[in-house]
Amino acid sequence: MKKILNYLLEHQKAHGSWWLLMAFTLFLGLSFYINYAQKPILSYSGWLYWLRTYGFYGLAYFVGVVGYALVFKKQNFWSKPEFWVLSGALLLVPTLNDCANYYRDWGVFEINYFVRKVSFNLHCSVVYLAIPCLLMFIYEYNPHSKTFFGFTATGFDWRTYAIMLAIMLPLLWFVADRPDFLNTYPRYKPSHAEFYWDVPKWLTIGAYELSYALQFLSLELFFRGFFIFALSKYLGQGAVYPMVLIYAFIHFSKPMPEALGSIFGGFILGVVALRTGSVMGGVFIHIGVAWAMEYFAFRQLP
Repeated sequence: MKKILNYLLEHQKAHGSWWLLMAFTLFLGLSFYINYAQKPILSYSGWLYWLRTYGFYGLAYFVGVVGYALVFKKQNFWSKPEFWVLSGALLLVPTLNDCANYYRDWGVFEINYFVRKVSFNLHCSVVYLAIPCLLMFIYEYNPHSKTFFGFTATGFDWRTYAIMLAIMLPLLWFVADRPDFLNTYPRYKPSHAEFYWDVPKWLTIGAYELSYALQFLSLELFFRGFFIFALSKYLGQGAVYPMVLIYAFIHFSKPMPEALGSIFGGFILGVVALRTGSVMGGVFIHIGVAWAMEYFAFRQLP
């Protein structure tokens, strides 16, 4: 814990700014107000959903990039084509990820509730990694080239993250009976699939939870791996800011406490990944939290 705290303090000292903090806080505060107090910013309807989603994430991304570039006077990357190719790819990934929900209008994934839920997780896993893998062969975006987007145990101390997870569990238990939490979790509920295939519930639940964990592994490899490692070529450790803003935005369909927590979690895990070159801490925490929320929600089922 002390080492992680030092990482955060050193990052804030070298790459933090009160002006930047206030600007990002104001931006996120307004965005949260519109999404939760007014109406969801995005809705799954019409072909313009694709364009709206791309612009939605583009707004978060460029607020982070422009804000950091202005405050720390980093201007030499705007004219580089590689930066714009990278930026387009970084926005395309969460857009394509979200558009899996749009398949509902086509009748895709409606074969079976279990199949649809697992297919969505597999879709996300592929999307999070396909474009980064493609760009990895075109441009040298990964400063930690000896690892697969930070997928390494080097610099990873599981005991530190176990303590962090233990601290978070009581908070998760406390919100587990909120209506907005129970409307979202568990992500998979036992359905007619078990009766149709004549298999026990634990088998379908276990298969779903494994696919759910795979989605979070891929998410960490993208956001805390490819995203900040590649963008750090142009923004240095400031790459963590646009990552955090987009990461908060992808949680706008989740309960507000979870979306708020994603800001702090994304920042901490992003800074640690940049300093250690490993995303394993994020993988450990993310899967641990996800499975804990599933467990607490399952306890509420009749």
